[in-house]
Amino acid sequence: MPRLFALLAMIAGVLLLARTMVEQTRPGPSPGTFRAKRSHRRDDTAAGGTEIHLTRSELAQVRDALTGAPLALDDELFRCARCDSFYGVQSVRALANDNAARCVSCGSTQRLSVVVDG
Repeated sequence: MPRLFALLAMIAGVLLLARTMVEQTRPGPSPGTFRAKRSHRRDDTAAGGTEIHLTRSELAQVRDALTGAPLALDDELFRCARCDSFYGVQSVRALANDNAARCVSCGSTQRLSVVVDG
């Protein structure tokens, strides 16, 4: 019985050593592999802005970043201050409840109110 335990311990040790060696010899990503980099976009709230004015034609094809639905231009709208993602008020509430109020695209918590002109 003691020989069986010794044999099992030795087999486990060899398997652990083999696994460690395989992980160390795995190649990293090739130089041509795309790796997304963190955005260094501006933050419009740093300049003291709290709202942005846009026309209906500028928002005609824009969709809510959370739901993917077209924006309801008559409702209250918001734009991320860093990455220009747009949200309706319901999406902003959902982000506040489920995502610590962070933008789904860039993670910023800064938003500007959108005023729809014309």
